[in-house]
Amino acid sequence: MSLWRLFFLFGANELTTTAIAWANAPTALMAPFYVIGITLCASRISSQVKNCNVCLQLLHDRLIYDTLVKGETLQLVKSMINRRFTSMSACSVEFYANIILSIFGSLLTYGLLILNFKQSY
Repeated sequence: MSLWRLFFLFGANELTTTAIAWANAPTALMAPFYVIGITLCASRISSQVKNCNVCLQLLHDRLIYDTLVKGETLQLVKSMINRRFTSMSACSVEFYANIILSIFGSLLTYGLLILNFKQSY
């Protein structure tokens, strides 16, 4: 069926709203997955920074006892240990995956309660 027949059968308003709805449907359906995926990946930042600091400290301890290592290498590793990495936090409270998921769960639950409350009145 051609576009002109659809245009005359459904009218201009119904056809454009249907086309817009179908064009925006994939984005609207995938948006929650994008937000959850980005949040879960960002929540791993602080744990990965801690893992890097532990590995650097172990490397530094190992290099101290190695007699062939130059002082510049030890100084470089020590400066890497002292380097502060940014982490995802709010008011110096670090976010972890379980905290972020509980926040999303709370927002979803209260959002559904508010929608149910609005529909009942």
